[in-house]
Amino acid sequence: NLFSTNLYGIYSQSGFLPGFGQTIIDNDFFVKEDCRPDVSSFSERGIYLRDLGVVGDPRRIEGNTITLEGGTTGILGIANNESVIFDNIINWADIKEYPYPSRGIDLRFGERPTVERNLVEGLAQPDYEGVDGFVFRLVDQPNILCNAVDNVNDGMRFEGINNNTDLIANDFYDAGTGLRLGDGEVDAIIGQQGSVTENIQNGNECLVT
Repeated sequence: NLFSTNLYGIYSQSGFLPGFGQTIIDNDFFVKEDCRPDVSSFSERGIYLRDLGVVGDPRRIEGNTITLEGGTTGILGIANNESVIFDNIINWADIKEYPYPSRGIDLRFGERPTVERNLVEGLAQPDYEGVDGFVFRLVDQPNILCNAVDNVNDGMRFEGINNNTDLIANDFYDAGTGLRLGDGEVDAIIGQQGSVTENIQNGNECLVT
């Protein structure tokens, strides 16, 4: 499927009862700037997953390509439990000025997501302003494996308590900051990642060109 939108490509919201989960696979999204004069929420997103209840539905987001043409976020997940975000590509064709940077994958709250083999690639520009790769805020036990990020301000940023984070075999290419803990206002905890030697064995690499 192909989605060309100036708000949400796919908006999925669950209620207060557990459901059966969802799969969003092999789609192309082009997310444009919302130019309506009465809109100021900066909410143009490729895939928006929102759970209202205590128990979030597990979802699988796989094989999608999301191009932000002035849109703010590739994939936004709020309070999703055990979701899998796998093998997606998020890139920018245009960057607009917003109060905060545009984001490739942004997860908030929720438990035990798996974020694996995704590529987030910004535009080559001075200081990589206006674009962040991956953002995790108050996510418990995230598994973050084999992702790559390039040409962004923050390659991967954690905000608040993200206990028991598994950060394994991720590649950080050109970025203002590869891995950032905290956003200047909120500190961050991701759990013990081992010694420098053990972290190298985990395979995270900074590959600045």
